[in-house]
Amino acid sequence: MVKKNVNLSDNIDLTPDFIAELVQTACKYDSNSYVIAGNKKINLKSIMGVMSLVTVKDRSLTLTTEGGDEGTAMDAIEGFIGRACA
Repeated sequence: MVKKNVNLSDNIDLTPDFIAELVQTACKYDSNSYVIAGNKKINLKSIMGVMSLVTVKDRSLTLTTEGGDEGTAMDAIEGFIGRACA
């Protein structure tokens, strides 16, 4: 399992386009991918789950990936979030 902490910048909007692209990025990989926010563990391959991030006040999140391509999946997800926060 790969685990990394990320901080969402205040200028990032969790728009439907952002959410859809995040889910699409996670779905490219076989590994299971999750974001942990507060006491919520959200499957990044679930559009409904990721939409619930809109209600999360904490901008500090933990990403986890687990599976055969977990490192590559983590790099892609973290890279997407980093580009969106820039």
